[in-house]
Amino acid sequence: MIGFLFRTAIKSAFIQKYRFVSLAVTIAVASALLITLATLYLNAESQLALGLSGIPNMVLEPQKSVVATSRLTTDDVAALKSRKHFWRNNILNAAPVAFAEGQFDGKPVKVAGTWFDKQVSVDGESYNLGLLRFKGWEQKGGPIGGPVDRNAVVIGANVAAGDSVRLTVNGTQRVFPVARTLKTGSYWDDYVFLDLDNFRELTGKDALDQVLVGALIKPKDKLATRAELYGTEGFTEAEFQAWYCSPYASAIAYTIKETVPPAEVKVLRRVTEVQEGIIQASSGVFMALFVLTLITAVTAIFAGEKMYASAKMRELGIMAAIGASRQRLFLQLVTEVGLASLVAAAVAYLLSWGLVRSVSLSVFTIGFQANGILIAASALTPFLVSLVALLFLRKGLNKNVVEVLR
Repeated sequence: MIGFLFRTAIKSAFIQKYRFVSLAVTIAVASALLITLATLYLNAESQLALGLSGIPNMVLEPQKSVVATSRLTTDDVAALKSRKHFWRNNILNAAPVAFAEGQFDGKPVKVAGTWFDKQVSVDGESYNLGLLRFKGWEQKGGPIGGPVDRNAVVIGANVAAGDSVRLTVNGTQRVFPVARTLKTGSYWDDYVFLDLDNFRELTGKDALDQVLVGALIKPKDKLATRAELYGTEGFTEAEFQAWYCSPYASAIAYTIKETVPPAEVKVLRRVTEVQEGIIQASSGVFMALFVLTLITAVTAIFAGEKMYASAKMRELGIMAAIGASRQRLFLQLVTEVGLASLVAAAVAYLLSWGLVRSVSLSVFTIGFQANGILIAASALTPFLVSLVALLFLRKGLNKNVVEVLR
């Protein structure tokens, strides 16, 4: 019976090839759009958060008390990526900073020692950390992404200099070539940055004044807002675990404090609020687009199947006149539409693969891969819509044969 239905459906598809192809194309395009928009929606928040975390959104400073001031070292920077830190994978970059006053062209200038782009080994894994790894800051000069000579300097955008600077720090004068110009849009544009080892040789200063941290965060919700306003003391155990295990800025700051006890962790609210606002707004836009596309796609599939079935009513009437039961006619129609959906699912897979990649590259500059679950869901959607559409159309099969043939 099933084999006969499929043979009849294939023969019908060849006879009515234009209608069959039209239905298959409608289903394929609608399904491909669903896969594309669903993939963008599911990846939008994480990719936007990743793109917006290209600048520091947290700062570590030595904890001060009436008795003494704690010390921060480069080991504390490495500890942020160690296995003892719960949110180590969300720490995208960190850069140690030590400050000093210097002179350049007879004028006072702010000097900072830091890592430019240093490979750090932590728990058997290697990470590249440093000032020039903050991708949200604009760099000029030299091959961007290439190594910077440790005996060179990086100057802020507000520091006017040529190919080299004659810098005086702590009474010692040295000439440094300029490797890069860094534009941050903040007070860092007034600094001259030295490699941390050179800075220590000039100043004799060992401890760090700050550690800049770029962390991958998620937008605040009611739980995170409560934690920031009232602290976590009033949380139940379940609420605390939910907050602790979510990458809120406050939760990551809390785990950093656990990992680096000498540090006072400051979340840069203006930066994180802008990041959270953009992520929420963009995710909302993608969700709205997905919902609209879902409605449009389902409507298009429903209309296409209804038109296909309506065009076959006369043929079905002839089959009924020569003795075919209404159940047999309905199964025949389901088989033909199912065959079109099967062909469309294969086309949609190929189409969505290219669409997802090209659209994600143009929007996020990163090529996404269509999720297998999404592809399966989009392939099942035409079948589910088919059942609904054919249930409506089944009423047409209950008409008198003479009325159908008219």
